[in-house]
Amino acid sequence: MNIPLEFHIKRKLKMLNTLYYSQDPFTLSDLAKKLDTSESTLKNDLQKCNLIGEDGCIVTNIDKDTRMSLHNTIMTDSLFGKVFRLLLMNNGKQAHYYSSQLSMSRANFYKQVILLNNALCRYGGKIAVNDGYHIFATHEMRFRIFVFFYLVATHTESSDELISLYSPISRILNKNQLHFAHVEDTELWEDTYQCALFSIFVIRQSDPVTKCEVLDYEAQSKKVKLTKGDLSLLQSELPNVTKQTVIEALIQYRDMIESSKSLVSKKKMKEILDQYETQCSLCFKESLSAQQLDTLRQIMSIGVYLYELFPFNISGLSLTISDFFREFTMINDELIQNFDHFLSIASKNLNVDLSLYRNLLFYWVVINVGDFLFIPKKKILFLSRYYNQHLQFTNDKLVELLRIMKIDPEIVIAHENDYKHELRKNKYDLIMSDTMIDNDPKIIHFPFSNGVLVVASLFNQLSEIKNNELCKEIFD
Repeated sequence: MNIPLEFHIKRKLKMLNTLYYSQDPFTLSDLAKKLDTSESTLKNDLQKCNLIGEDGCIVTNIDKDTRMSLHNTIMTDSLFGKVFRLLLMNNGKQAHYYSSQLSMSRANFYKQVILLNNALCRYGGKIAVNDGYHIFATHEMRFRIFVFFYLVATHTESSDELISLYSPISRILNKNQLHFAHVEDTELWEDTYQCALFSIFVIRQSDPVTKCEVLDYEAQSKKVKLTKGDLSLLQSELPNVTKQTVIEALIQYRDMIESSKSLVSKKKMKEILDQYETQCSLCFKESLSAQQLDTLRQIMSIGVYLYELFPFNISGLSLTISDFFREFTMINDELIQNFDHFLSIASKNLNVDLSLYRNLLFYWVVINVGDFLFIPKKKILFLSRYYNQHLQFTNDKLVELLRIMKIDPEIVIAHENDYKHELRKNKYDLIMSDTMIDNDPKIIHFPFSNGVLVVASLFNQLSEIKNNELCKEIFD
């Protein structure tokens, strides 16, 4: 998604994310080359974020809270963001009002409007004057979705930009039971995002220039629950809001949720899963309950709905969702390859490009259905000096730890003396042992003294043998 942000804001965000994900220290020179910027510019950015010490050492051990805080701080310097939000929240004003609120000259305000228009035109938006400034849209629903994705991509869930209206809107949505069906036990940040989406409906519907017509308002309004207290709280933040515009926004929001539920039939979902299971040589249908199947169908329906409404790549949608996806990639990239294959099959069957929403759909499916749909199966030979004595203990321990690494194992346990015989007889994806055997680099040493160390050892050794011919199918 082409986020309208200044170059220097994107540069600082890229610097922050690079340092957050880095496991190794950077010199100023190395980081400048990686980010394709000058050392003086980089040093200035690092100093503003307090990410470089007096000794010149760059901070890399950034925790999540610090990263979120710095992300929000960097975003406060974006004039694009300030102008865009002010025009959304306070439409219909004259140029002198906006320039005064933003403490900038009118000339600079006009300049920002031109730059914003260049970015918004791709999504059907245009800032224009009609009895004051308004953001018009050739496709109002598409533009509302764009505004939502813009806010989520540029702000964290703890940002004031997203939570300022959280309390009254959360109550309104709960009273009207308006949440996406597949989300059962939502995290606070997911609730925040849903509230942010509905707030955009309220804001746009409260502008007479951008509001959408609601058919059969009288009949539909009787189903809506809205208290005077919640309305007053909304009006304290959004002066243009009325009881009718909030009710209209609720009706539209409900229509959107209902429209996105059943675009994929149960029959089509089963066909997609059959093809995926066959092509990836997996076997998971027996583990998939009727409720999980229906949840998966609803998630894919939302993907189809999004494609019809907003056919744009939304990578980088949210720090939380991006981090979730990245962590799975780091643990076992083959799981992500299986998910991509599933998306490819679903896209062909549904005549849409679901890869545009890759990270978002992955998060929804894993959280609400499970990652067992994508975990690769591997045949593993475990060589033990004890063999039958500790066979069940060894098997159970291996299964437990390999599942942490997102591997569904088929384990064959043999005595260490039968090593060469087993290799002649069968082909294995991984070979492991509880003892060192001739210092063979193909064998992953697997001591049982410490489970945490075992996982760390397995992760490190899997990385080291990534290009080993034995494990080629696992990683490539």
